[in-house]
Amino acid sequence: MLDAVLKNCNSHARISICGMISQSNSLSEPEPIYNLIEVLRKRIRLQGFIVSDTYAEYGTEFIEIFTKFLNEGKLKYKESITKGIDTLPDVFVGIFYGKNFGKAVVQISDL
Repeated sequence: MLDAVLKNCNSHARISICGMISQSNSLSEPEPIYNLIEVLRKRIRLQGFIVSDTYAEYGTEFIEIFTKFLNEGKLKYKESITKGIDTLPDVFVGIFYGKNFGKAVVQISDL
């Protein structure tokens, strides 16, 4: 995916990198990055971040703003919803292999 992004970036693009859990526990070699020369040619800035680094400073403000966005329909999200407590082990393991799309949720009852 990053290969296609780099190829299509504008000059001076900024790319935030976060949430690579599917690669953190992989037993296979990570995929190589192609088109890395585009970072130099286009002066692209790549920066990794971890939410916990800034949560203490911005967490409360984030919750307020994004709760409002959700309620107003300005923010959309995707979830992978699986039904049944018996599916929990497979869903949990699947998170580490990138099998979910968005937030992984196990629904155990209808309210």
